[in-house]
Amino acid sequence: MILPSTRSFLLTLTVGWCCLEEFPSSYLDRTGHLGIRSTAKFFMNAAFLAFRNGYFDRANIDNDYTHAFFLVSQSLRLSNHLYCDIVRLSSSDLLVASRAAAVGRTSMTNLYILSCADTKVELARCVTALVMTNVDTRRPTPLPKWFKVKHTSATSANFDLLQNEVKTSREFQQVPEECFRSEVKTRYSDTDFNNHVNQTEYIQFCLEGVEEASQSGYYRHFTSDILLYPVLEFDIIHLGESRACEILTVSTWQDKTNDQLVHFSIHNKSSSKCVAVATIKFGSQSLRTPASSSL
Repeated sequence: MILPSTRSFLLTLTVGWCCLEEFPSSYLDRTGHLGIRSTAKFFMNAAFLAFRNGYFDRANIDNDYTHAFFLVSQSLRLSNHLYCDIVRLSSSDLLVASRAAAVGRTSMTNLYILSCADTKVELARCVTALVMTNVDTRRPTPLPKWFKVKHTSATSANFDLLQNEVKTSREFQQVPEECFRSEVKTRYSDTDFNNHVNQTEYIQFCLEGVEEASQSGYYRHFTSDILLYPVLEFDIIHLGESRACEILTVSTWQDKTNDQLVHFSIHNKSSSKCVAVATIKFGSQSLRTPASSSL
């Protein structure tokens, strides 16, 4: 529903929405948890429903379907509560609250918070930057003046977006010589209605690359399966697009001063252009060690 006073769109995601009493198995990663990619999909579904219900006035902005909002950056912060006993988590309704955080000439920043509806415990939050883009020229397009005026009042309040600063940087387009490299071929099923690889697939590309590097013994501290360590933060900046059936080179390396930070640079192999840079912050303790939760 829409709350006019706060301009927040609230979406209740009930576990029984698929006629199951727990999360569909496809939402769980191989560690048995609701991982970073599935969490990102929760936020993406919330954004789609917000658009479809008129929260961001999509119909008034683009009634001829010649423009679309392209994601240019995304930051995710995951709470330890997300890695609690999945049975307890799946017995709770999940609530996604969404609001506009900033509106620029061609772009807007949105904040999404995933929480348990009954306990109000925050599970994750997501900040996205979207650019209004002409689908033919793939160039940014100014937002209507009325749109900026309408949403300025909703973005005037001061509030903490991320709680932690963004860890990735455009400088990561320059890959260090000692990085670990792997390749992935994009699939038609990786693409979306904007005719490019969807943003959630880049998360998977990073996870595959970090796992291959971990299994080879490349990283410090993470000497076994790195995906047994919880992802606490994920930041990505999209610098270009990828299409189906392209070969991407995923380069990864560990931060020199913080073992928990792993950086990524994703390049199109044929053009050598960097399409994304990203950083993952892993927890220092394996998920095999029981974690306390107040859920």
